[in-house]
Amino acid sequence: MQGWGSLLKKELRLGLPAFWIVVGALLFIGGIASYFGGRNGVLNETLFIFSAVTFLGMALYLGFYFIFSMTAETKRLHLWLHHARSASGLIFAKMTSGVIYQVMIMAVLIAIVFITATQVQWDVFSNDWNFGVSAVVVLSIHIVLYSISMSIGLLFFWMIFLLMKKAMPTILSICLTVLAAIAALIAFGWFANTSFYAAITEWGTINLESLFFWINFSFLQVETPVVFIGSYVFDILLTVVLFLAAVWILDRKVEV
Repeated sequence: MQGWGSLLKKELRLGLPAFWIVVGALLFIGGIASYFGGRNGVLNETLFIFSAVTFLGMALYLGFYFIFSMTAETKRLHLWLHHARSASGLIFAKMTSGVIYQVMIMAVLIAIVFITATQVQWDVFSNDWNFGVSAVVVLSIHIVLYSISMSIGLLFFWMIFLLMKKAMPTILSICLTVLAAIAALIAFGWFANTSFYAAITEWGTINLESLFFWINFSFLQVETPVVFIGSYVFDILLTVVLFLAAVWILDRKVEV
């Protein structure tokens, strides 16, 4: 465990530039938005909307983090591959460091959302913040889970790229990897619309209507929001399969 802790510290140092790139971009864009919002007397509203949208956009952070980290790792991949720990331990440390940085940014954004929400006088909000907290917690969990799934998918195709790179030029490897990823997404989109997919995922219905009582959607004609436990199980299994496949390729097929 102590060895893995040292590995995690190394990954945190390696991923720190990616963290500061995102923080710097958010400060720059948020600063510009705040300037124009303040000039027009809607500073709190601007910060609320910016923070809320950015919070949802954090679902993409882990994918960016993995691309940045793996690109930096490529130059010394021979050292990484010959580490005493298995590929699964190495990748898990990288993912953990990315999630830590992701949660740090999300925590700041959530704080800004709630602080500015107390200053914004919109009828769409009620005074019961229990539902707001519940919604933020549920969204945060989903954002992190989605980020992990997406990053594992990117990792899998990164391993495919490294595998192809052994036998062909880099540019051709990139093109074929991108085409393979697009083909996989199209195939999954087709599969997701089949009755078989519905049968294996649409079970264990959970009604989420209570989580949205803090927002007044009475003027909208929308169906009661529900999620299925089956879809979570399927996504988790798919993520595990891609993770194991990526680890197997890294351990057995990628040679430097």
